[in-house]
Amino acid sequence: MHKLFLAGKFYLPLVKARIAFFIASVVMALAVMPFSLAALPCVDSYIADTSGEYVYYKDNTFRRKSYVGFLYYDDSAFAARYYAPADEQQKLPAKDISILVSVDTESNHFDITGEKFLTSISMDPQDADIVNYLHDLMFEFTERRQKVWDVSPETVDYNGISNNDTKNSLHAGASFSDRGVIMEEEYLQFGGKVKIYYDYLVPIFNVRKIVSADGAIMFEAATAGQLVSSADKSFTEFKGFPEDLFSPKSNAKEIKISNDKQSFIIRSANGSNQTIELDSLWQQSMDNVWFFGNSALLSVNVVSMPETKAEREKYLNMLKRRMLLGTTSSYIVWQNLELTASDEEIRLSTYYYQNNSEAGTVSSDSGSTKKARTSGSGSLTKDTKILTKMNESEYGFVSFTVFDEEYRKNHAYFDSVLKSYKVEK
Repeated sequence: MHKLFLAGKFYLPLVKARIAFFIASVVMALAVMPFSLAALPCVDSYIADTSGEYVYYKDNTFRRKSYVGFLYYDDSAFAARYYAPADEQQKLPAKDISILVSVDTESNHFDITGEKFLTSISMDPQDADIVNYLHDLMFEFTERRQKVWDVSPETVDYNGISNNDTKNSLHAGASFSDRGVIMEEEYLQFGGKVKIYYDYLVPIFNVRKIVSADGAIMFEAATAGQLVSSADKSFTEFKGFPEDLFSPKSNAKEIKISNDKQSFIIRSANGSNQTIELDSLWQQSMDNVWFFGNSALLSVNVVSMPETKAEREKYLNMLKRRMLLGTTSSYIVWQNLELTASDEEIRLSTYYYQNNSEAGTVSSDSGSTKKARTSGSGSLTKDTKILTKMNESEYGFVSFTVFDEEYRKNHAYFDSVLKSYKVEK
């Protein structure tokens, strides 16, 4: 088994940028939908990877907390990174090794033709071991993925029929991490006989997790994201999730609820409306965007669907994947994520973590900003996204983001806001 002893601006989220990112991803998904592209040699991916998509894994084969990430540029270029935060108990400094590789697109396997080190590599043989490990993972994951021909909703999701004749996912209410096509394989690097879970929602290799024969999780997807520009450093600046991620960082105040409520209507081109009921504590920034002071942001939009049923089903699955991606300096926490899906609704409930140390802002499309709070190590937001079928050509989309400490103190209030959201068909 692979075991190594390794020597050695608190930035709050631009939550509106995440909403803009999701809507932009909708357009991008529709643009690429008709084509079946392969990011990996001889792999026909159900959802084609797009430039800038990345995935990070918690790698438990090391004797210190470790993450391994992969980034897709195009079919000929990939990045890989190993990161381990400083370990005070073992007196180990942080370790960061990143490489960029070019591959032969005409080869039937992951054939590396060139390499560039994006971080400094020491003379320590363990650094060389890590680089070789990254090479081996990219080669092995590609080869093993080639043998799993169908990683799609038909094999990953269970399309059972409910009493009201709508399709439900087998995984509704179950752990998100338990999804996948399960393959039993011999993999010496991970201790011998293992189960590898493959899921089309996971970018690049579709590997969700690797579990040993005794049930131990050896390797598991921790987060995934999409770079939004060449200047976006989210992949190279990921530093993992702290152990106290869900420990309260401050004492939020209890909200004094206002009885002055107003119902807002977001109309669609086809006559189906969305409504949300908000009190006077919410400030409207645009027709479909509201701020709750510095604490929360709500947005309601309309997403247009493709014309044919087959295209709509593929499109909705692509939107599911887009909903699972973090964006600039904001990392979605996959280990605390709930995803349910049916013909009528896709609902995602999760958290986003920001690990920088600078103060930031919550921004709106109008350009106005609101100062956000800071604490010593990072921020955590509770995030809910809901796609609801309005008619055959449109889905309503609501995105709701609130700082975790505010949600913990006032969850009943914020839950009631979401419950007030309705789709009028």
